[in-house]
Amino acid sequence: MKRQASFFRRIAGRLAILLSATLVMWTGLAGPSGADAPLLPTYTDPTYHRVTGVAANDVLNIRQEPTAASPIIGTLAPGAAPIEVISRLGGWGQVIVGEGNGWVSLRFLAEEKMTRVGESGLPAALVCVGTEPFWSLRFSEDDRATFRTQDSQEDTVLDVSTAKRVRGSRVHDYMWLHGPATSATAFIGRTNCSDGMSDRLYGHEIVFTLKTIGFSNGLQGCCYVPAP
Repeated sequence: MKRQASFFRRIAGRLAILLSATLVMWTGLAGPSGADAPLLPTYTDPTYHRVTGVAANDVLNIRQEPTAASPIIGTLAPGAAPIEVISRLGGWGQVIVGEGNGWVSLRFLAEEKMTRVGESGLPAALVCVGTEPFWSLRFSEDDRATFRTQDSQEDTVLDVSTAKRVRGSRVHDYMWLHGPATSATAFIGRTNCSDGMSDRLYGHEIVFTLKTIGFSNGLQGCCYVPAP
């Protein structure tokens, strides 16, 4: 019982952090104003796009900073989709590239309609990952999720029985999942997240619990939609 109580206290702590991040996202980032104010990203709900307006023999450049003079650190092919934009700054969108992040011009991105998981606001292409131990949770359009750990011999396939937006919230979703002798819950918030091992900034954070016969585990990680 003591171990279980300690686990739920940690989960409550993570939820408090997610809610605090939501307040920051809605109230803005505190700091100096005027000409001397630093350029800070505006953290928004991740959005999904398709590369448009780029010739078939050309590419859309991903730049290190949100300026046309910044070094190119990656490219996106014409028509590539879905492209996840996790924040915006002026006419630029921040994306994941390699082990970090870069910026693309929003002029060349058109909104892409995404299939959602159940009744939630989360895209069915979402992938969640974590460390210590390394694990992943991949969702699919048939309202299923595949859980894998670094040491597991086989994947655990879970059916998403419930997936909804948290009542009164625009940025938090919850899920109940189940499989053979297995049940799980997931709480996912749209807030910036770090995996602790790379320089990547993700647009979602997850608190995930998995229960099997005689075993339960609580995990925390980050989620994103992989680029094509």
